[in-house]
Amino acid sequence: MIIDSVKNAAKYYSVHPRFAKAFEYINSTDLASVEPGKYEIDGDGLKANFSNKKGMTAEESVAKFECHDKNIDIQLCISGKEKIGWKPREKCTTPNGAYNAEKDLQLYSDQPDTYFD
Repeated sequence: MIIDSVKNAAKYYSVHPRFAKAFEYINSTDLASVEPGKYEIDGDGLKANFSNKKGMTAEESVAKFECHDKNIDIQLCISGKEKIGWKPREKCTTPNGAYNAEKDLQLYSDQPDTYFD
């Protein structure tokens, strides 16, 4: 997991070949005015998912403690606050349901090791 400011995104372009395109979209879009929904960014699977839900509390984040095998999430809180729990996946021991290959999603019921605001 990378925790940093969007203004430092260029430092991480070498981590994945599509990070530059993802952050180009983030930096060229008025994120606060985008309607909730899923948007295709490049026609090759790079997507943006916008929600106007209230940010999660520490307790709520445990209920949606998620991991992915194939995809990478770039999480941005556009307004308000959100608390994000984190724990190395290899330390997660309590799956919450089966892995969903279609959504590339595994939920866990583990308590995070740390939280980020």
